[in-house]
Amino acid sequence: MAQARGSTAPEGEDQAMTDITNITDHDTDSLAARVLTSTEHIPPLTNSIPSAFIPFLEDITKQPGAPRDRIERLKRILESIEAQREGVRENLFYMFEREAQRIMMQAKDQESGVGFPTVNPGLPRDEVEWTIMNMEAPAQPGVEYNMPPLPAPDPAAHHNPQGAPSIRDEAVRSLLSLVDAAVAEMRNMENFMAGHKREYEAYLEKEKARVAEASLRPEERPRVAEAPM
Repeated sequence: MAQARGSTAPEGEDQAMTDITNITDHDTDSLAARVLTSTEHIPPLTNSIPSAFIPFLEDITKQPGAPRDRIERLKRILESIEAQREGVRENLFYMFEREAQRIMMQAKDQESGVGFPTVNPGLPRDEVEWTIMNMEAPAQPGVEYNMPPLPAPDPAAHHNPQGAPSIRDEAVRSLLSLVDAAVAEMRNMENFMAGHKREYEAYLEKEKARVAEASLRPEERPRVAEAPM
C-alpha cells in the first residue's frame, strides 16, 4: 500500500479529477518507462476495498494520554478523519495507477506476439489542402463558430468498422473505462469523508458553545441559548 504524501488537498469532487489527472498526465513518463521495462506480474484490479486500510501514522505504543475534555477528543477525531481520507486517497491513486500499468503491459505483451499495426501518420494531400483552405477562409458574419461542449467519451461506442478492435484500441478503451471508474470512486470517497468531517465539526462547535455558555453568569445564559448556532 502507498502511504499518504502528507499534502493537504481541497475537499469536494474536484479532488477526484485532480488525482486522476495525475495518473494520466503528471506521471505519464514514469508510467511508460515502467511499462517498457517491468517484468512484474500485476493481477487485475477487481475491487477497491483494500484502499480503506492505511498504515499507522505514528507509534501506537507511544500514544498521548487520554484527551483532557470533549473538545480535545473531537479535535483528535477530526485529525484522524483527515489522516484516513489522505491515506485512502493515496491508496486509490496507487491502485488505479497500477491497473493502468497492467493494462498497458498486457497490450504490449499481446502486441509483441502479433507485430505492430501499420499506421499511416500523414493525411492525403487533398485533405491537407482542403483543411488549409478552410482555415484561410474569412469568417461569415452571423455564424457561430464556437463548438458546443463535447459529451463524455463512451468507450463502448467506439468500434473498428473493419472488424474486431485492435489491441491498442482495446487498451485505450480499457484505460478510458478505468479513468471513469476511478473518478467515480474517488468522488464517492471524498464525499463520504467530507460528510463525516462536517458531522464532527458540528459536534465540536456545539461543544465549544456549551463550554462558553457554562462559563457565563446565570443571567447571561438565556441570551446565549437563544442566539443562532
